[in-house]
Amino acid sequence: MKQRCFTLLLVTCLLFGAASVQAGYEIYFQNGTVLPADFEFRLDNQVAGEHAILQFYDALTAADRARLESAGIELLGYLPERAFAVKMTRMVTQTELTSLGVRAAIPFAPEFKLHPRVQARDFGSWSEFENGARMFNVDIFSDVPLDVAAKLLEDSGYLVGDHIDALHTLVVAADPGKILDLAGLDPVLFINEVSPPLESLNSTVRTRLHVNEVQAAPYNLSGDGVTILVFDGGMVDETHP
Repeated sequence: MKQRCFTLLLVTCLLFGAASVQAGYEIYFQNGTVLPADFEFRLDNQVAGEHAILQFYDALTAADRARLESAGIELLGYLPERAFAVKMTRMVTQTELTSLGVRAAIPFAPEFKLHPRVQARDFGSWSEFENGARMFNVDIFSDVPLDVAAKLLEDSGYLVGDHIDALHTLVVAADPGKILDLAGLDPVLFINEVSPPLESLNSTVRTRLHVNEVQAAPYNLSGDGVTILVFDGGMVDETHP
C-alpha cells in the first residue's frame, strides 16, 4: 500500500512539474496564447528573408545574440515568453537552431497579427470606408521600409493612405472579410482598427480623471501652472507666429 501511494505521488509530481515547465513557454499575443511543443520546428516552407517566431529555452545573453546574428538571424521584437519575432536572412537548419538554444521555430501566422476586435469584427463607426471596407492601422516589421511595404500592399489590391513614421504604421482600407489575407503578407506585423478621432469635448474629463477628488482635502491640488496636454480642435492658422 505504501509503495502504491509513493508511486502515485511520484507520478503526480512529475506531471505537475512537466505542466509547470510547459506553462513557462506560452507565447502571448493580444488575441490569445500559443504553446509550442518542445522541438517544434515548422519552417520547412520558409523563404530566406521572411519573418518567423523563434522561442528559446533561456533568456538570451549578449553572447547568444552575437551568435544568432552570425547565423543570419535578426531579432526584431520580444514576444513573452522567451520568444522573438525574427528575420532569417538565410535558411538555418534545425540542427543549427537547436545548437543556438532554440526551443521552437514557427511561422508568424496571420491569426497572431490581429487585434481581438478586428478578429471579432467589432468595429466602431469611425473606421467605416467605402463599399463596406474599413480603415486599419497596419504595423509593419521594423526591418521593412514603409514605402516598400506600401507598394507591396498596393500591388496586392489594398488602398494605402497615411504613413505614420513614428509608429512604423500604414493606414490601409480593406474588406474585413479579407483581413486574414492582409495579415498573411510577410511585412505585416499587426493589424488594428484605426483609432477614433480626437474630439473637443471636456464634459467628462473631470469625472474620468477624478479632478474633483484631488482638488478637495486633503490633496487641495489646483494644477495651476502645469501643462499636461494641449489639443487644438480648430483649423490650423498658417499665419500664426
